[in-house]
Amino acid sequence: MKLAVDEAGTADLSQLHAVTKSSNTVFVKTVVIAERDTVRKFSFGFSDRARVFLNGKLLYAGEDNFMSRDYRFLGTIGYFDAVWLDLKKGRNEIQMAISENFGGWGVKARLE
Repeated sequence: MKLAVDEAGTADLSQLHAVTKSSNTVFVKTVVIAERDTVRKFSFGFSDRARVFLNGKLLYAGEDNFMSRDYRFLGTIGYFDAVWLDLKKGRNEIQMAISENFGGWGVKARLE
């Protein structure tokens, strides 16, 4: 299923699945076709927890939930995190596992 994003580039994951006690994680993926081997910055934001994989390899695991950065952080979704992707010529699959505790959940990402 393709998921639309809002004007800020955020995908509302509640459109895919409701958060329940037994199910609070969804996987999103995109495919990047690289013309050659290259390294590119992948910036992203999420609520509340994320794991980022490139071609099946875990590159990042982190939390951006309420007050996780400091006492003023509201758990908002912004481009607060980034990894460098070692893209190989041809097809590369980026997967993100996004988990939520409470409230709304979403994800945004950009390849720079």
